[in-house]
Amino acid sequence: MKHFTVSLVMTACMLFAAETAPIISLQTDTENSSAGDQIKILVMIKDVTNLDTYSIDIVYDPEILELKQTAVEDPFAGIRNVLSAGNGKIIPVIRKEEGTVNISATLTGTHATGTIRENAALGVLIFTVKETAQTVITLKNGELLNNKREKIDPVTMQDLVIHKGDE
Repeated sequence: MKHFTVSLVMTACMLFAAETAPIISLQTDTENSSAGDQIKILVMIKDVTNLDTYSIDIVYDPEILELKQTAVEDPFAGIRNVLSAGNGKIIPVIRKEEGTVNISATLTGTHATGTIRENAALGVLIFTVKETAQTVITLKNGELLNNKREKIDPVTMQDLVIHKGDE
């Protein structure tokens, strides 16, 4: 009976110690919008350890949304990039084409971010709503590298639905 109890405790400890897969999500302070509204979308990450480099595509419907601004952080609004926890220099790369924007960044040197459990920013997007309609903003091709340049897998990505506002 002692042997069974020890095995059960060891299994429970191993399950508790297992790392949670990183989650990349989109967040906004408004879920309903109408034509002419401006909406800010935050690309967020949590449950990641020693993040060094990331790249993610954000896909949207250009018939409904017009991309106005993109950045890896917005310090004036208190939104700091997750890589700023590593105390190195952040090198951002933003590529845009109609309907898709890629946000990428890397941290120079060997400065690790440590473990990030709460939501932290990967990017900030500001859209103008062109047409009052429900739309989905989708995350694709999320790639994360740790400070040893090893791929972090798996990554869970959560899309965002913007609902049609009252007309």
